[in-house]
Amino acid sequence: MDEVSPKSSRKKSRLSENQATLFDFFYSNKKVKGDHNIANKDITIPQEVVKDVIQKQIEMLIPKEVKEDDIKSNQTEDYIEDYKDEIETPKELNKINKTAKLSIETTKNLNDEVNANIRTPNKTNTEVKVDIKSGETKPKERKLEEVKREEEEVRNEQRVEVRAGDGFPSYEDWLNDLGDWKEPLKEYLATNKLKKIHDSIKEMYKNHTVFPPQDLIFNAFKKTSFANLKAVIVGQDPYIKKNQAMGLSFSVPKGIPVPGSLHNIYAALANDPNLSFKKPNPAHGDLSNWATQGVLLINAVLTVEEGKSNSHKGLGWSEFTDEVIKVIGNKKKGVAFLLWGKFAQAKKKFINQRNHKVLEYCHPSPLAANKKNDFKKCLHFSQANEYLLETGNSPINWNVD
Repeated sequence: MDEVSPKSSRKKSRLSENQATLFDFFYSNKKVKGDHNIANKDITIPQEVVKDVIQKQIEMLIPKEVKEDDIKSNQTEDYIEDYKDEIETPKELNKINKTAKLSIETTKNLNDEVNANIRTPNKTNTEVKVDIKSGETKPKERKLEEVKREEEEVRNEQRVEVRAGDGFPSYEDWLNDLGDWKEPLKEYLATNKLKKIHDSIKEMYKNHTVFPPQDLIFNAFKKTSFANLKAVIVGQDPYIKKNQAMGLSFSVPKGIPVPGSLHNIYAALANDPNLSFKKPNPAHGDLSNWATQGVLLINAVLTVEEGKSNSHKGLGWSEFTDEVIKVIGNKKKGVAFLLWGKFAQAKKKFINQRNHKVLEYCHPSPLAANKKNDFKKCLHFSQANEYLLETGNSPINWNVD
């Protein structure tokens, strides 16, 4: 690689290490004797250079313990999906554009190409052809694995993402979805507050992309009956990305990469000396097995607009789920409440702690971890089972398969 000039060094000093790697490559290709304008030239960027830049950003986002444990097992794909939205596009490339004419759109295309190639590691010698002027990438070929992955993504989208206009459930359908929860909730239902939520949500699904799919809004109540209730895990609101939300807090459908919070939940289960937990193989994040055993996986807000966390908090859902916690607290006994983070712990005031067990810990999100709080050390799952046995109930099998 050519020696970088003092002028380029000043530019490079403003870049992070991984951004500078990409800058070095472009600058060295630019330095052709007698030619200081490469706007109309094509530059062939070795895949390894671009991959190294993006991989470094990914590694900075993945917790150290996770990298050592899972990347060795070729699960890098899950983490790329979890963290790729957090990978920053090099802002300084805007300034370099005057020299290399590389647009932010080109960088995004490179990211996409790199992600595809990281997921298909046997494609080691492929190069990306970049037209600096147009900003287009020209991959030489598409591997069979890439085609299969795209087909799977389409199938997931068809299965999970439901848009408006497909026959939104009637209010009577909502009541039927509640199953045996209708009886303990009858005083709340008599106020017609849920009917008002229904009418508002129906318009939301008509005019926006909303999660979860419209037939899974009350999935937690369909899978966990009031009569069989043993434990409650409270989340905030559904996942905001396509194909993830399925009406159960922290859970994602099979075939969808496991989110960071759920990776930490699995780590806590694996680290608990009083449990025999096996990570699912192949990896998945569907917690339906917990729900059918009596674990109510409920979000405080049951719907969300795509890409907008807590966007439906003002539609009345919080009052509805407060009422759910109240009727459990007042009309059941021997239920274990697992409250993670301040949002969930705000529900504690509705629980009669003489008749129930309340367990509190930090949120399992990787962003909530610090020296004092590490969710991977949480023992709530075995503690909940101990309480259930003490109160004459059968314990939960926390394996997800």
